[in-house]
Amino acid sequence: MLYDVFALTWASFLDIDTIYLMGYAASLFCIIPRLFGKTVIINVDGLEWKRRKFPRPIRHMLRLLEIISAKVVNCTVCDSKSLQSYYKRNYGIESTFIAYPTDIVQSSERKLIEKFGLKKGQYFMMVARVEPENNIDLTIEGFKKSGSNKRLIIIGPLTNTRYVKRLFEIKDDRVMFLGGIYDRKTLEALRVNCFAYIHGHEVGGTNPSLLDALGCGNAVIAFDVPFNREVARDAGVYFERDSNDLAEKIWNLEQHSDLLISMRKRALQIVKHDYTREKIINSYVSLFLNFKKRYEEVDKNS
Repeated sequence: MLYDVFALTWASFLDIDTIYLMGYAASLFCIIPRLFGKTVIINVDGLEWKRRKFPRPIRHMLRLLEIISAKVVNCTVCDSKSLQSYYKRNYGIESTFIAYPTDIVQSSERKLIEKFGLKKGQYFMMVARVEPENNIDLTIEGFKKSGSNKRLIIIGPLTNTRYVKRLFEIKDDRVMFLGGIYDRKTLEALRVNCFAYIHGHEVGGTNPSLLDALGCGNAVIAFDVPFNREVARDAGVYFERDSNDLAEKIWNLEQHSDLLISMRKRALQIVKHDYTREKIINSYVSLFLNFKKRYEEVDKNS
């Protein structure tokens, strides 16, 4: 937040017209560049105040900052249409929808998964920050109940928290925590060769890890919220906040290879149609050019 405050103040004195801010944590200080006549565009990212990792006072503060962001900026960018509807419903504003991009990846180096002792198609995969709102505990419990003979690998940095300790208490030998993996080739290899991808995120808009899974042709088993349904569509099946429901979805996907194949094909179709880098970049170019034209018209009239 402090970095954003300094950046907003510094940019206010520069010979620029438009400031684009990622996240609304410093939204109160967007007033500064507005006073200097700058256009401020903010990408709100997601519903940060719903994250269970934050204590209640922080969540209340984030909700207030969300409200402020809707009032003080010139343009709000939402990375999902569900989030766009939320801002329209709650704040009466017309936001701009621009999602995130991803790449199509259909081949990989098999040896990159072998170093983890994994085999193609013999594991489920999850990539997430190890936090309560990503439902990793529910995922582990559902996976155990499914009776699957495959493995579940969970990728995300591990910290010494009560939640992480609890996860290690409930996991069994089929569940592997690989920690944070930041090498793109390794992540792509793990995604391309997994049986299916499990996505437990319940807050936020369009999630990059879910998009990357689709770009690798993964069938998805996702937590049932509008954000996830909007992205994965019929490349996914959806589970409630119930480990038995998740267990059933895992078991059913393992029993129906035809469903698995069709979901994988659909995942690639979704990315090719809606989430390519070219399409997302063009959307941003159009947004910024639109504001540039407004400045040119103001200059002509003055």
